[in-house]
Amino acid sequence: MSNADDKKTPHVSGSSQADFSHWQLPDVTPVIEEPKENMFGRFDAQKEKKPLDEPVMPPTLEEIESIRAEAEAEGFAQGKESGFAQGLEEGRLQGLEQGHQEGYRQGEEQGLASGLAQAQQNVAQFEAIMQQLSAPLSLLDTEIEQALVQLSMTLAKAVIGHELHTHPEHILAALRQGVDALPLKEQGAHLRLHPEDIAIVERLYESTQLTKNHWELESDPTLSRGECIVSNSRSRIDMGLEHRIKAVFEGLVQSEQRLEQQRLQQIAAMEKMPEADSAESGSQPSVTETSDSESADDTASSDAPQETSQNEDPSKPTA
Repeated sequence: MSNADDKKTPHVSGSSQADFSHWQLPDVTPVIEEPKENMFGRFDAQKEKKPLDEPVMPPTLEEIESIRAEAEAEGFAQGKESGFAQGLEEGRLQGLEQGHQEGYRQGEEQGLASGLAQAQQNVAQFEAIMQQLSAPLSLLDTEIEQALVQLSMTLAKAVIGHELHTHPEHILAALRQGVDALPLKEQGAHLRLHPEDIAIVERLYESTQLTKNHWELESDPTLSRGECIVSNSRSRIDMGLEHRIKAVFEGLVQSEQRLEQQRLQQIAAMEKMPEADSAESGSQPSVTETSDSESADDTASSDAPQETSQNEDPSKPTA
């Protein structure tokens, strides 16, 4: 050490050291306090010391760009996933709705077509059954009509035969009708009669009268009472009962057909007339009544005209 240092350092004398020998340095050791117990006999937890905040450095440009790219990619992925899920759900619902509507429409069309086909088949079967049921009835109606016509003809024959037995002179009326129906009466007539009817004619007409009328009588047992066949060189008139009764029935049928046509014409005319004029058409039934009366007159007189109508053409002899 230099002299300067010696000057600065104080020196303690021996007596002073003896005074300080009994002095002790103070205890500067820190006192550790024991944790206090709470009312439950538990020690309070030592409070942790908060670490000092480290200084935060601002991100660099590269870190900012990287964070932005990551956020963009994450947002794109989330948006894509969300949009795909939403689109899938909407597409599924829309497809389900469209499929339901299309299926319902097709099902309705197929059901309607199938129902119509089944209904037509049922109608055809029902019509076939009705035809099978009505066929025997129509056949029975036809048989009944034929039986009634045959019965009527039989009754007419019986009535005419009884009338000839009680009034045999009626044969002369048929005879005159047949002769008058000939186109050329002056040429004479060949008369074929039942033998009993010939006897009646010969009793009522003398031979001179027969010669004057140019009548030639011939007996034909195949003919019934009241029947006669009048013929000459060009014509032949059949005045048999079968033919005369048939002529009467034909006249009745023609009258019925004529009345039916008039009725249908009246119905058609009534349908075409306006409603204002329908109330004024009350006179229409009188037409039917008049037609009925006219048909009755035609039926009453149908015996002679129907018999003469067979020989409308004098040049063609009847069979």
